[in-house]
Amino acid sequence: MIFIDKINAVGYIRVSTIKQKKEGKSLEGQEAEIIEYCKKNDIDLINIYRDEGISGGSIEPRDEFKEMLNYVLTNDIDTIIAFKLSRFTRNLMDLTNTINLLDKNGVNLIFIEDGINTQSATGKFMSYIVGAVAEMERENTSDFVVMTMEQNALKGNWNGGIVYGYDSNE
Repeated sequence: MIFIDKINAVGYIRVSTIKQKKEGKSLEGQEAEIIEYCKKNDIDLINIYRDEGISGGSIEPRDEFKEMLNYVLTNDIDTIIAFKLSRFTRNLMDLTNTINLLDKNGVNLIFIEDGINTQSATGKFMSYIVGAVAEMERENTSDFVVMTMEQNALKGNWNGGIVYGYDSNE
């Protein structure tokens, strides 16, 4: 008789904006998807790490992400599960470095919505393709925001938040 050990996993969820953080809808949805995936696939979900209101453009400001990596590398964890690759990172270099680090330590990534599992060569390849698209989307969004703000400024419109020391008409 062959016994297969149950897979130990952690989840990772992230939202970029403070508005998404306050509403919590995206975080709750990602968390529910990860929990459901683990139940369906008989995976032991140890913890879910969450970065709230932080861009996926870099790992550096994401404390929960870094804590998760440290935990995974120092404990008996086989897999990290995220709802979508774009929730995991929107930086191709960070993705590549993370996949290499995890691969060297026998840990794979699963991105539920993208249908990606980095345990296979095809899964790794697909993660790089989807990762490149996620980075491009982030850069396009940034370019669009800058262009919109420039146009607003040219029209004399205010681009910022609250101006302290003045009363608002709204």
